[in-house]
Amino acid sequence: MITAEPATNPGTATAIDQLALRDVTLADLARRCGGTLLGEDRPVHHLRPVSAPGRPATLTFATRGEFIRAFLESEFEAAVVRAADIGLVDTDARSLIIHRDPSEAFFSLHIDLMRSGRYGRLLDDRGSDADIAPSAVVHDGLRIASGVRIN
Repeated sequence: MITAEPATNPGTATAIDQLALRDVTLADLARRCGGTLLGEDRPVHHLRPVSAPGRPATLTFATRGEFIRAFLESEFEAAVVRAADIGLVDTDARSLIIHRDPSEAFFSLHIDLMRSGRYGRLLDDRGSDADIAPSAVVHDGLRIASGVRIN
């Protein structure tokens, strides 16, 4: 079984970790977008463009040569690419989702994953000396620093 749960300890988890995808794998994403998985099925916690810094368990997409090269030089473990680009990537080291339109698949996955509740939520984080009036309405997932006063 592939585990796909990032750490979510509110004391140590960053906002990016808290918002990570839950129980999502490359095989699941390939099915969702109508693509084909080549390489190892891996957990996926983030979807990010290749220009963003790589993080563990992150899927990106590459639509042409310069982006394929950027993917190969990055820490990204997986990408959505066109069938014509398969030969440019060693699938023993990285995984690929093959799709006719990688950018459409990538952004459609964001929408689908949001609608299906697969993204995590921010955990409440309130500073120990935050002063919040009993009548204040404070929504879930709000971070309130120490010393903040809400009347």
